[in-house]
Amino acid sequence: MIGWQAQVMFGEGEVLAAAKYLVNGDTIYQKFGTEVEYFHIVFERHEIIYAEGIASESFLVSAESVSQQEQHTYDELIALFPELTTSPERFNKSARRTLKSHEASLLSQTKH
Repeated sequence: MIGWQAQVMFGEGEVLAAAKYLVNGDTIYQKFGTEVEYFHIVFERHEIIYAEGIASESFLVSAESVSQQEQHTYDELIALFPELTTSPERFNKSARRTLKSHEASLLSQTKH
């Protein structure tokens, strides 16, 4: 999320928020019943990238996110980032501040 509201509320002009925390029942709602296929892009560090003019984040490599993957994906990520097994603290740095649920909810209710 980008804008003066983020700057005023959190001291940063750009922040990240989980989409589920932005649902307000009016302008932002969750759509059920459709299938989604995810493609994760992995870089040396967490990145904000643009696809079709829309900002998106790369896969945030961390011990937690890697451990939640299916076995074949876990094995591939450990092969790419063996330091996850020995120095997991090296990872888990987000490209932008990541808002907690109550912060994102508050920001989503502000008028843009």
